[in-house]
Amino acid sequence: MDELEMILDAKIAKAKKASQPAAASAAPQSNKVGEVKKCPACGATYVPGTAACPECGHVFTGTGAVRSAEKLYNLLLKFNNENKVQSNEGGGSFGSALGKGFLKMYGMGGDGGATDIARRKMDIIQNFPVPNNREDLIEFLTAIQPKADPSAPKSGMSGVNIPGVALVGSSRKENLGYAYWVLYSNCINKARVSFANDPDFASFFSYYDSKAGSERKGLFGNR
Repeated sequence: MDELEMILDAKIAKAKKASQPAAASAAPQSNKVGEVKKCPACGATYVPGTAACPECGHVFTGTGAVRSAEKLYNLLLKFNNENKVQSNEGGGSFGSALGKGFLKMYGMGGDGGATDIARRKMDIIQNFPVPNNREDLIEFLTAIQPKADPSAPKSGMSGVNIPGVALVGSSRKENLGYAYWVLYSNCINKARVSFANDPDFASFFSYYDSKAGSERKGLFGNR
């Protein structure tokens, strides 16, 4: 019995010792910093979504871009659909139409909520987060550049609403160009910090510099 106990104790001790490395390797990672990855150039850890390695500056590519352009498009599409449903609820009446015409005649709006909708869209666009990933940022700048207009009205509505004019109908139309310009400017600032020497961003920098001083001034400009 003594020899059997000694053999069993030795086997148990050996088994425990052999299981220690496996247990250590299987231990769950700390979730204090979230998911982390390693830089392929220097091996330093970084949080996914980072544009470049914080240690060696290596630019990450092929990391699965978030496709921010598509995300912004879907946000605006959802907003349009929700407000289309709301505008169809409750119907309309001659009294409400007359009230809107009265407000428009005195320059107080009365455009069926179009100005308010445009401003809310402006907020969505201007406050949209700037992409961190290099590929996503290039794709995003390419998508919004044609829409960005520094001379567009800051109200989100083009045209002039003159009191006493255009009682029926409206010459004012939605124009979100300035909101896209603000977002484009934020993206350019991000690119100049993270990718100042990247040749793929050179054309965006040139375009921005050529448009930055072209804000329209005048009686009806940037309202």
